[in-house]
Amino acid sequence: MPVISIALHQIESDMKERLVEGLTKAAAAATSIPQSSFIVLVDVYPDDAIGIGGRTLAAVKSDQPQA
Repeated sequence: MPVISIALHQIESDMKERLVEGLTKAAAAATSIPQSSFIVLVDVYPDDAIGIGGRTLAAVKSDQPQA
């Protein structure tokens, strides 16, 4: 069984569901392997465990204006 693994910051459960569905559909279309064969692993990290340009994602987010 093929495995798709993705690591990202915290997202809502409905977004994870859409991500799993979309990745599965795209991989099945690209490989001609049935969708039912794919396993998708979503690794979620807190913002202070992700670094971007030498800064944590939490720090980067804190510098952005609030919407």
